[in-house]
Amino acid sequence: MIPVQEYPARYQRYLDLVSEDSILEAYDHQEAVRHAILSRLSPEQESFRYARDKWTCREVVGHLIDVERIFSLRVMRFSREDSKPRQDFDFDKTEYVVKGRYEVRSLQNLTSEFDHIRKSNIIFFGALDAEQMTKVGTANNDNLSVRALLYIILGHERHHLNMIEKLYLSS
Repeated sequence: MIPVQEYPARYQRYLDLVSEDSILEAYDHQEAVRHAILSRLSPEQESFRYARDKWTCREVVGHLIDVERIFSLRVMRFSREDSKPRQDFDFDKTEYVVKGRYEVRSLQNLTSEFDHIRKSNIIFFGALDAEQMTKVGTANNDNLSVRALLYIILGHERHHLNMIEKLYLSS
């Protein structure tokens, strides 16, 4: 069930990209979508910047890896009723991506890492029960439910894959 009012409004753009009622089925299907989009990138497109301060496709995938890890940690914390507010992702994302050195790694290597993290998360997310999905926690002064986080993670990936298609594959 798509969450309503279980997250700050700034995440709405990500939830708008997820229309499936079964979030786990949506996650299962997403890997094929990701691979179909990323496999169309040439080596030149992998390292292309559509503007001076924008990320390359490799860096975009690195950013997806970072978000997947941090937001799935939130899922774990909140589902376990860890109510201690934390500032775990309040940083300059570009600096974080640069320090991840994603640009020097191959897209294939990054995609493999992302696939492994995602598969692990799908197993973890599938083990959460209905009560755990409704748990709410605080990160960076945002109150979010576990259920909303699952939709945000998937919608965030879809947002960036849409941008890759629009800004990198169309170049």
